[in-house]
Formats: sequence, structure tokens, C-alpha cells
Amino acid sequence: MNEKAVVSKGKELRYTHLVNDSDTVCFMFSGFGYKFDKPLFYYSTMEMLDKGYDIVHVHSSYTKDILKLSVKDISNVMLEDAYPIITEVLKSRKYSHTIIFGKSLGTLPIINCLIKNQLYSDSKLVLLTPLLKFDIVFESLMESSNPSLIIVGEKDPHFIPNKVQALESKTNFVIETIPNANHFLDVEPNDTIASLRAMENMVRSLHEFISGGKKYD
Repeated sequence: MNEKAVVSKGKELRYTHLVNDSDTVCFMFSGFGYKFDKPLFYYSTMEMLDKGYDIVHVHSSYTKDILKLSVKDISNVMLEDAYPIITEVLKSRKYSHTIIFGKSLGTLPIINCLIKNQLYSDSKLVLLTPLLKFDIVFESLMESSNPSLIIVGEKDPHFIPNKVQALESKTNFVIETIPNANHFLDVEPNDTIASLRAMENMVRSLHEFISGGKKYD
């Protein structure tokens, strides 16, 4: 596990590179206030490590002021911080396959920049609780040809039934909807056992998606 940084436009951009000498790398983008030590990222990272993949945690740090920007501007700010890291990692090691993984706010640079600009068009995407309330997010997803796993909770404010239904019609998308789950994919009202089961279902869906349909025993 290597803690690293690159400097771009006078700004130090930090990331963690977990190296397994794999030909596949997964870039992970955290949400606002939901970092890599939180359950969804912890167990997703464990699943990627079980597969023997290399992993890059992109450490972003923003104040609430970023939320005052438009979705497009937030996406551009986050990509401007992430792209030098992606470039540095892909320059330092040769990878044949990439997976790009984001949660909530961390899905914005993936959806509105990487997809929109057709960068990494062969990459698999894993999108947890994308911000479907925003039409620009939904429209970019509808245009995407990337094989994608999207996981949403039915009690998430960003769960928009008609938009989820439209995304389900795309043959390159796998949509996992978790009943009664909120934006953190915790089951409401507070139900610890049900939330753990939801986490298990999320990890199983992730496993099947990155394994090309292979299920857990």
C-alpha cells in the first residue's frame, strides 16, 4: 500500500495505491463526507482485493462551498483534481483493464466528464447512489455505452422511479435496487440486520459484475 501525491497547478493531490501486480486497476472516488473507511468502500475494496486487483483511492477534500456550484462545475473541479492522479498511475504501471468506482458526489466526474468526453470508454463503471435528481446526470448515463453496475436505495432522495426504469432498459447496465435503503444504503427505519443483508447483496452484485456473471458459492 503506497501513499502518494502528485502536484498539479500548485495543488497537492493525494491518493493511495494498493498494488497486487494485477493487469486490472480500480479507481475509487469517495462521496462528500463518505470516505474510504466507511462500510460501502471498505467492503468494496475488500472485494477488489479478493479479486487480486490493484486499487487507487483518490483522496478528495472539499468544503461545503463546492455544493454551491452547478453539477457541471462540481464535476469539472473534481475531475481536475482526479485526472492527474489517473494519468500518473497509468503512466507508472501498465494496465489492460480499468474499473472506475464512485459513490454519490464521487460519481459526478465519472458520469459528467469521463463518460461525456468518451474517456475510458472500455472501462467498467460501478456507481453507488448516483445523483439522479439532476437531469444532466441521468442524460449522461443514458448516453453511456460503458458496462455499468448501478446500486440505489428506494428511500434515497435521488431514487427517481421513472429514471431508474429507463436506465434498466439499457442492455449495458445492471441496476440493483435495495428496498427501504437510504442514500447510505442503510435500511430504514433503523434496522441493523437488514442493513447488513443489504451490504451483503451489494457485495454479491459487485462480485458478479466484476467477475463477468460468476456468483458466490
